[in-house]
Order: sequence, then structure tokens, then C-alpha cells
Amino acid sequence: MTIQQLLIFDSLVKTKNYSRSEEILYISQSNLRRMMKALEKELNVKLFTKKNQEMVLSDAGNNFYKYAKAILTSCSELEDKVKELRTTPGESLIVATTSSIAESFMPELMHIFHKRKDMKDTEVILKLAPSSDAVLDMLKNGEVELAFLYEYDTALNYDVCAYHEYMMVLPSTHPLASKERIKVQDIIGEPFIFYEKNSSCYHALKKIFSFEDVEPNIIRYANTSEEIITYASWYNAIGIIPKANALGNDVVFRSIDCEANRFPIYMCWPDEKSMTYNADYMLNLCTIYKNELTDHLKIRLTFCF
Repeated sequence: MTIQQLLIFDSLVKTKNYSRSEEILYISQSNLRRMMKALEKELNVKLFTKKNQEMVLSDAGNNFYKYAKAILTSCSELEDKVKELRTTPGESLIVATTSSIAESFMPELMHIFHKRKDMKDTEVILKLAPSSDAVLDMLKNGEVELAFLYEYDTALNYDVCAYHEYMMVLPSTHPLASKERIKVQDIIGEPFIFYEKNSSCYHALKKIFSFEDVEPNIIRYANTSEEIITYASWYNAIGIIPKANALGNDVVFRSIDCEANRFPIYMCWPDEKSMTYNADYMLNLCTIYKNELTDHLKIRLTFCF
């Protein structure tokens, strides 16, 4: 038994014929008949009888209708409650992302969010995941309301909320450290630290190297920007990390001279109809402040040069 079958049953009780219900529900008569037949088979009763060419409730149908109306009323009340949640600030908002975005992008977004008068008391609960796939799973499973990622899933709603760049990280004693901007061709043959395939930054690096038609000399893989910075120092190697994560000792950070070095940060959400007021509010803020959030990511680490 489904809610749709109950809605069809309710319509037939009121219209007393399939033709009128077809016009109201925009469901063909053949499908209406098929679903009602399936409902009667499941209940093992006849819900209607014919009287003067009209459908009237049988005794069993009349008894069942009392329960059907109660269920439909509860569904309507639930829908009203959900709509109320979408128009009233809640106590919290649960979002998910990876550590890289949490460190670079989220602080400025939280600053903008909590500056709003009606959001200052709203607690934002941040859940971290080791990969984009894990973040997306949280969103699809209903564990979080919004997700922020370097990639998106076409099965979800998504939009770009900012753009960011990557930088090269290398030991301060490396010969290339004297350059302010480094071309990808300059590191051909150099020991390179690459992100693991399950990392959210993996595909971005692949895009940069593919654009320049260069195959990196990978000596080790890492899961996070912090690991890449550490390994670059340990192995006298080079890595590429998001610009806003460029912090560390005994290493320097240099701009990448590559046209492909511009990547979006996406915000993803499952279903607009079930979105809470807080989630919708943050979504709109990201749209309004996209340029400011992008500028923040650009200027945050200028002291590294």
C-alpha cells in the first residue's frame, strides 16, 4: 500500500468516477484502475460498488476510508511541519566536507554566516570525512544537510560557491625555490608527491598535468595537504596543494604558471523540498558572496611568497 494509492482512493470517493479523477490527478484511467485493483488485491476486499453509473463505497470500503483519511491527514500535517521548518531558523545546521576545505574555505563562510542577525545563535555542526565519496554518502544518507566539495554528484543538486587555486610546495633549499612562478614543465623528472586516488584533490592535479601534457615522477602518495608538505621536506620532493592550505616550515610555496589552475568549490544538497531554513539560508549566502569567498581564498596566503 502506498500514499499514492490512498490519494487515488480518496479522489475516487469524492469524484465517484475514473474520468474526473484522471483530470484532477493527471493520471491516466488505465493506471488509476491498475493501482486500485492492486490495492483491492492487497486488502482482499472490494472497495467500491456501482450504483446508477457511479462508484460508491462498499461496506468494507467505507470502513477502510476512515483509516485512509486519518493517514492522509497525518501526511498533510507532516508536510506542513516540514514547510514550517523551511521558514523558521533552527538551532543547528549540519554540514560535511573534507579537511582541506574545512581549513581553507569554511572559516570565512562561517564568519559571513554568523554575522547575519538571525543566524548568530545557530550552531553549525561540521562533519569531516576523508574523501569526497564519504562526504557524498553522508549527504545521500541524510546525515547532513549540505556538503562542500571539490567535485559534485549529478544525482544531487549543486552549485559553485567559490573558486580556488593550487600552489607548488617544495623545500626552501630546492633550486626551483628561487622562482616566484613555476611551470609544470619545470618539474619534469623531479620527485613528486601526489594525492591518493580517494582524495578530493586527486582529480584536480590530474587535470593540471593533463593540460600541460606532463607525466609526474610520483615517488609517494598522500591523503592530506599536511602530509604532502611533510613529505616534500623529508624527500626533497615537490607537491601541489590548495593555495589556502599552504602553511608549513622548511618549505616554500610558489604559484603555478598554468591556465588550468582554477577549480570550483561546490555546495551540494539533496532535495530543495526538504531543505531546512538554515540550509537554504547558507545556500543563498554562498551565492551572494561567491566573489568575496573566492577573493578570500586568493589573498589568504600572500605572505608565503
